[in-house]
Amino acid sequence: MNLRKQIFNRALFNKCVDKKFSFSDRWNQNSTAYRMTKYDPTKELEGHNPTIYKGADQRDYKIRKLNNGISVITETTAYPSSVHMGILIGVGSRDETSHTSGACHALKSTYLKTVKHTNETINYGMIQMSGGETEMHYDEETMFYKSNCFEYDTIDMFRLLSDIAFEPRSMLSSNVAKDKVRQALKLNKHLAGYHPFQENPQRLLTTAYGYNTLGMPLKGMESNIGNIDAGMLKEFQLSNITPEKTTIIASGLKCHDEFFDLVNETLGVLNPVRELDYQRKPSSYIGGEFRTFTETPDTNILLAYETVNWVHEDMAVFAVLQTLFGNATGFSVGGPGKGMHSWGSTKVLQSTHFVHECEAINNHFTDSGLFGLNYTGNSHNAKDILMAMIEMFNLFRHSITDQDLARAKNILKRQVLLGMVNQSDRLEEVVRTVRILY
Repeated sequence: MNLRKQIFNRALFNKCVDKKFSFSDRWNQNSTAYRMTKYDPTKELEGHNPTIYKGADQRDYKIRKLNNGISVITETTAYPSSVHMGILIGVGSRDETSHTSGACHALKSTYLKTVKHTNETINYGMIQMSGGETEMHYDEETMFYKSNCFEYDTIDMFRLLSDIAFEPRSMLSSNVAKDKVRQALKLNKHLAGYHPFQENPQRLLTTAYGYNTLGMPLKGMESNIGNIDAGMLKEFQLSNITPEKTTIIASGLKCHDEFFDLVNETLGVLNPVRELDYQRKPSSYIGGEFRTFTETPDTNILLAYETVNWVHEDMAVFAVLQTLFGNATGFSVGGPGKGMHSWGSTKVLQSTHFVHECEAINNHFTDSGLFGLNYTGNSHNAKDILMAMIEMFNLFRHSITDQDLARAKNILKRQVLLGMVNQSDRLEEVVRTVRILY
């Protein structure tokens, strides 16, 4: 048997060796592979018969509102899938004040600690038995509670999600939140000794907008930890969270009306309010300069300027610019699709000896935005780094080629499409887009 296998393997090897391959064959314009790349992507392929999906096979969206102002977005699908649900509330760290700073961080630290219908132990058990996940995260402008489960657990999991999103924190929960926020800030300060530049993005926002609105620290001010209690958290929730600021979304459903009725039954009892009394304070860009000392041979410089908000027509321009510059580090060898042709690699790391890392900054909010550059390099070349950043802004004005632009656009489109593949990511993207644009 072994002799027969050896004879077969030897014959297969000789057959492969008989056919000569050379590197020049890759550039043979008569080959099929070469001809494939010469098709114009803007024209329809000859002989191609695209698959036409029926209406029942496509995702169907519906956007409706409860009588109290809560928006409900539902997405149905004809394919087997788990149910993903989310509650987006248009309240974030920018809505905090010097008295309520750290409220969002405290709410996140204890989001499963409910007392009205269930408790933390029951909530953990429900999440585990559903086979899904439940989490909460927040940023400068929003809080997002999301969960996924099997279809038959939708009712129980949505009621759990509603409880953790809207129920005021108890005295016990607020005390736990205070301690968790204190420990988180203590850990963050400890880690800063190993990563001295980790807080610079937050310092950039505070320098740009001051200690209010978009400049409020995302994790809260350390000086305000003592104010965190049940009364403060309840005040923050009642002063900011309203039905009009709330958008609920669910995907993987079979029926729009069933989920809408579930939302109406659970949250329809919330009283509508006069939204004009709950409008957030507009941000005001002030700019400035902030310097701090660190015990490191490197220096980190962030240089940015105010741009546009989410709904401005030029928002896409800054997204393309961010992709065009990309990010690069001195320890990355690059490669196809890894940013080896980004400006951060070709015009910074490959052109200078004093920059170790670089990336583009692009932040958009409902009423403002920031675009800039982030460079890290040798401290004794700080002036050279700053001049290189200023020169890069100048290159943005008149040195972008058609090839650079096409590459950046294609990468950005691909990133958007990849974000739409995952059901949970698509869910969050849809609800944020609807809230901002509609």
